[in-house]
Amino acid sequence: MSWNTKFTFEEHHFSTFIPENANTLIIGTFPTHKHNYKNTFCFYYGSKDNNFWNVIEQTFKHKFKFNQGEAAVEERKEFFIRNKIGITDMIANCYRKGRSSSDTSLYPLELMDIVGLLNQFASIEKLVLTSRSGMVSTLGLFKVHLLQKNIEAPKLTQKGDKIIEGSFQHNNRNIKVLVPYSTSPKLINGGITTLEELVKMYTYCLK
Repeated sequence: MSWNTKFTFEEHHFSTFIPENANTLIIGTFPTHKHNYKNTFCFYYGSKDNNFWNVIEQTFKHKFKFNQGEAAVEERKEFFIRNKIGITDMIANCYRKGRSSSDTSLYPLELMDIVGLLNQFASIEKLVLTSRSGMVSTLGLFKVHLLQKNIEAPKLTQKGDKIIEGSFQHNNRNIKVLVPYSTSPKLINGGITTLEELVKMYTYCLK
């Protein structure tokens, strides 16, 4: 099998979304494979299998009306605006192995400029990283990004509730970093976590 048939170059499918007064920035790794958007919506965590939006609904006691098309995208953007939350990913473009949506099947070429976003949006005071297993995870790539920017990586510790937590200084601001478990279905199916535990984690991180 040749390189071209086994790996596909992909650019990020959609834009970073950050309200002007956002105080929290959720950071993922990279969008799921495009075939997972069929009959859903082309926005962050649009796959039917991922538990992200289910966790968000339970965390905020909110029910989304739309789960397909542009109406679902706009409804989620309005939700983020009301709750002062932004969302982006760590990878700007990469090679993907096959049709897999696993972080381990991604080969990053260019990272998102998270530090640049912190400079642009001075109201952001908290980063919530949504994956943490391995170098090609949100946490692993975030550490690489800070190294590229000559910023000392935060000292992180895992609390009793399993959330990894720490902070770092940037432009006279203390930026808090919180890393709950991923909302990937693999963690629930593998017995690593439960939906109830994810809701508790994201409630602590986002509210």
